[in-house]
Amino acid sequence: MLQDESTDFHRLEEGEEMRAQLILKINRLAKEGKKIPCKKALELAKEFSVEPKEIGDILNKLEIKIIDCSLGCF
Repeated sequence: MLQDESTDFHRLEEGEEMRAQLILKINRLAKEGKKIPCKKALELAKEFSVEPKEIGDILNKLEIKIIDCSLGCF
């Protein structure tokens, strides 16, 4: 059982590291304008194997706006 808990913790660490890398990349792409094109947001979701909703949640927390929406919503 200890081994399973260790494995779960390791996965958690990997998830946190991936999220940190994702946030760094988002900040680099958005730069000072605090905006990121929808296409880039979708590419990040695919690159980091996360749902687009998670990217949207992160962007909201970072107060970064989505521009050039593929659906014409933003």
